[in-house]
This record gives sequence, structure tokens and C-alpha cells, in this order.
Amino acid sequence: MIRKSKNKLVIVLLFKGKEGFKQTFKTVIYASTPSILSFWFPPLFVVGLIWSIVLTCKGLMKLQKLKTLYAVMAVLLPIVIVLAIGLLLRFV
Repeated sequence: MIRKSKNKLVIVLLFKGKEGFKQTFKTVIYASTPSILSFWFPPLFVVGLIWSIVLTCKGLMKLQKLKTLYAVMAVLLPIVIVLAIGLLLRFV
């Protein structure tokens, strides 16, 4: 969880977030709650995961005072990078 917050903080700082690590950490922790709770019921896990991503975007917009596009990029960019590396490693 802390590593996830640090990744988000780096991305948020790249997109000129106004607040520091504490606000980013609060956003990630609170927004992760739906995916953690839905983990116990697998059919709802995808819904919980998507809702967690939406809440993270909304939280970064509010607490870091980011524009919508920057908040979405701050959330989705690490996911896309990890998926791309995973795909590259699979085919190598």
C-alpha cells in the first residue's frame, strides 16, 4: 500500500499536485477500501476495483487540486506501465 502511494505521489508531483504525500496517502487508502472489501466476494471484485480507481481520481482532484485529465493520468499511467512491462516480459 505504501509503495502504491509513493508511485502515485511521484506521478502527482509530475502533474503539479498542490499537496504532499499525506494527502496522496489518504486518498489511496480511502479509495482502496471498495476493492479490499469486494475481495471477499469475487464476482464483485471487478466492480470494487473500478470504483476504487474512480475514487482515487476524484480524491486526487479534490485533495491535490489536480485537473481531471491529470488525475486520471496519475492513476492510469502506473497501471499501463506495469501492464506493458508484464506483456514485454511475457514475450521475451
